Amino acid sequence: MTRIDLLFAGDSNEAELNGAFTLQHPRYSSRVECTIDREGRVIFIRGRFLGAEGQEIGMFSRRLSRSGGRWVAFHERIYVEKPFRRQGIASAHYRAAIRYYIHRLNVAYVAMQADDLGPFVWPAFGFEFSEDEDREAIREELTRLFLAETGVIPDVPNRGFLVALLSRSGSEPDIGLEAIKVVADRLKATMPMVLNLGDPLTLLYLREAGIL
Repeated sequence: MTRIDLLFAGDSNEAELNGAFTLQHPRYSSRVECTIDREGRVIFIRGRFLGAEGQEIGMFSRRLSRSGGRWVAFHERIYVEKPFRRQGIASAHYRAAIRYYIHRLNVAYVAMQADDLGPFVWPAFGFEFSEDEDREAIREELTRLFLAETGVIPDVPNRGFLVALLSRSGSEPDIGLEAIKVVADRLKATMPMVLNLGDPLTLLYLREAGIL
């Protein structure tokens, strides 16, 4: 029986989940509320990020449930107000959640609907684009950018986080992220993404990136 099954069996309670999702950050904190629906076998995790004065500066919502016989974490929403972005709030929350999923709950994968900055932020954290048409559109755009700059047809990787790592020489924006942004801006819609926690290459990337 996995740890997450024990949560539903009553061996543990919401306090463990509250602790796992509490923000560990030198300047900011959080307020977390977890609800275990033992009958429906769903775990709801909701929280607020708090500033130094205790004011609300963001929020997040997660849901753990069964899908196809496996446990899945749905990252429904995360938001940080603009003055507090790029200060490690979302990344600290994300790292703690992923480590808990892997080391304690044996979650198979994390799914989300990425919008706004998400499509070109989350690949660097190991997420893949779920839809074939999204992946193909990014490959086509990346090929176009490479051809325009070098005249060479590249060997484009088919993994989202590897695309995100492709860079230019000099100080120009990374070419992989530019390709993702062009496609995301063109679609003007959410893009389904997934983090496969059972994939060896993904886990290797997460370890080398310092996420695990």
